[in-house]
Parts: sequence; C-alpha cells; structure tokens
Amino acid sequence: MSNYIGLILFGCFALLLILRIPVSFSLGISAIICLFILDVPLVVVGQKMFTAIDSFPTMAIPFFILSGNLMIAGGLSKRLVKFASALLAKIRGGLALASILACAMFGALSGSGPATVLSVGGMIYPELIKRGYKAKTMAGLIAAAGSLGPIIPPSILMVFFGTVTGVSITKMFAGGIGVGLLLGLALFAVTAFMANKNKWPKASQDEELPKIWPAFKQSFFSLLMPVIVLGGIYGGFFTPTEAAAISIVYAFIVGTFIYRELDFKNVPVIIKDSAVSATIVLFIIASSSAFSWLFTYANIAAQINNFVFEMNLGYYPFMIIVTIIMLIFGTFMDATATVVLLMPMMYPIAMNLGADPVHFGLLICYALTLGGLTPPVAVNIFSMASVSGLSMNQVVKGEIPFLITSLVVLTLVLFFPTISTFFPSIMT
Repeated sequence: MSNYIGLILFGCFALLLILRIPVSFSLGISAIICLFILDVPLVVVGQKMFTAIDSFPTMAIPFFILSGNLMIAGGLSKRLVKFASALLAKIRGGLALASILACAMFGALSGSGPATVLSVGGMIYPELIKRGYKAKTMAGLIAAAGSLGPIIPPSILMVFFGTVTGVSITKMFAGGIGVGLLLGLALFAVTAFMANKNKWPKASQDEELPKIWPAFKQSFFSLLMPVIVLGGIYGGFFTPTEAAAISIVYAFIVGTFIYRELDFKNVPVIIKDSAVSATIVLFIIASSSAFSWLFTYANIAAQINNFVFEMNLGYYPFMIIVTIIMLIFGTFMDATATVVLLMPMMYPIAMNLGADPVHFGLLICYALTLGGLTPPVAVNIFSMASVSGLSMNQVVKGEIPFLITSLVVLTLVLFFPTISTFFPSIMT
C-alpha cells in the first residue's frame, strides 16, 4: 500500500476539495489518512504544524497584513490614490491610468492583491464611473492591476515562498521590482492605447483638478514608507521580518499623529481583523506542512524527480510545464497552499536543471498571482465585484484585455530571466 501513498494522498485531497471542504482542512485530513496507512504516529502532524510556523521569516506575514490594514484606516492609501490622480488627471484616460499607478504604490505598501483591489477600487472606482468610464472595463482593469500587490515588494507571497524553499526573501523582493515594473508599464501601454482608441474621458479645462505639488505634500509620508522599508532591507539595516514590524510602527505613527485619521478606539478592531486574516494564512501553512513532509517520508519527491529526468526534459520544457501547472492550480487553490503543496517536488528539480532560484521563485509567484484573476477562486475578481456591485462575470469580461497583457508579461519573464535577476544582482 505504501507504494501507492502518493496516489492516495492526492486522491483524498482532490475528493475533499470536491466535497467543498476548505483547502487547509483538506491538506491536513489527507495527511492524517496517509499517516494511518503508513502506521506513523499522529503526533507527527502536531510537530510538523508547529515547526512550519515557528520561524522568524514567517512572522513577516501577520506583520505585513496588520501594516496594510493600518495604512487603509490611517489614510495613507487614500493619499496615494489622490497623488496618482493628480499626476495623470489631464491625460486622456488619465484616471484609469492613475488607478494602475495607485495599485502599484499601494502594492509597495501592503503586499496583497485583494487588499490592493479593495483599497484602490473602493476609492477610485466610484470616481471613474462618475466621469463616464465604462463600468466593466474599469472593474476589470483594477482587478488586473491588483496583481501588482503580490509582485511589487514587499510581498506576502514572496515571504511565503522564501520560507518554504529557503530562497533569499531579500533577493526575491529585489527581483520583484523588475517584474512589477514590466507588468505596470505593460498595463499602462494597453490602457493608454484603449483610451485613445475608444476616446475615454479627458478632463476639461475648467474642471477643478487636484494639484500635483499639494497632493505630493499630502502623500509625502505615505510615499516615504516603502523607501524606509525597502531601503532598510537592501541597505542591510534590518531583515524583511524586522521591516514588516517597522512598517506597523510607521503606519500607526503616521495615521495617528500626522494624518490623524487613525482612531485609538479602532485599533483593537484592526488588530483583530488582521489576526483573523493572518490566522487563515498561517493555518494553511501549518496544515500543509504534514502533507509536504509525506513527500519526503514516502519518497514521493525522489520518485517524481527521477521520473522527470527519465523523460529527458530540458530546462525550458520543464519551466513551461511548471508555469502551466501553476496557472491551473492558481485558478482553484490558494497561492500559499499551492507553494507548500508543489514546491517540495518542483523546486529541487528546477535547481538540478540549472534554474536561478530567484527567477524560478518569481515565475511561480507571478503565475499563481494570475490565478487571482481567473475563476473559480479569483480573489481579485471577487474583491472588485464586492466594491463595484457588478457580477463576477461582468468583471471577468472587463479584465480580458488586461489578463492577456499579464500573460504576455509572464511569457517574457519565463524566457528572459534577466527581468527578474537584474535588480538582485545590483542591489544585494
């Protein structure tokens, strides 16, 4: 029976998902069933769950989640949106372009796709509709631009990947700059083209517009945050986890004493909501640790490794297959769970084939992020639908040109590793 433990493991996991049992529970239950079959003490489950989250890098995840929520409540994100709007308001389709820039700015603060969509979409989407932009297209654009959140550093998903595989989180952050810039520029180009082709709204001469300099002064402390956090990391002053903790203190001070929008009475609620969000992520990490441990114990990872080498797959065929698998898994599984589930198998093979750890990590993170743009999971689409009041189908139709753009960028990242390795080579 132990020879078929891999099939039993994945079979149980697939069956539980079909029964609509949450991913975290499905992973843990599948592992327990296989441990019964292998006659392994169940105490292993508790040990692996605790060990998985008992690490210093993992602490960055709840810290960044709390930091992002404090920035929303403290008015930091609102000022970023106003500054982005001031920069681009006079261009045709300028407010749509400003939404992309705002997503990039907020992504550099929160590291979360859904948080970026909810924050930026909640503030800028009503103004887009008011000015006459097409609802479906704008909802799709913001949902797609929200994918900049997990790509532009700091990134919760990159922290998670680095924790699981041992890849330097600092180098992952540096590599995310190149990928994020390329994706942002690509979305800019497509949006500008669509704006001119379809004659999207343009601000009139007599329309009162936000002034760039006042908007910059108001958002100065918001813009300073990624400089402090990322500058401290790359300057060697603190680790990503320490940077996440510092971002909490900074967001609290700015929101409370400078912008004065963060009420002390709301802080306990913000901490509670952040703890709930962090617990969901950490429970996935913990419950999936026993699942991934079985790959080693039952020799599954080695068998898959040998199978791949017997197929004589070259570097690029393997990377293409892995990218497609990530895109598929990203459509129905949480990105963090997918990393824990598949990286124990795929990461060693990629390293044996000569892949750069940072390039491979960013390729995985980006491909999984695009899963947030495709049903049935589609966290970005769901977030945008809740903000806009549109159906998920309407948001999906609106995002098609931007999803295609994102897939083109993914292809470029796949075949041109320098995009993801250039900044790590000069910054770390």
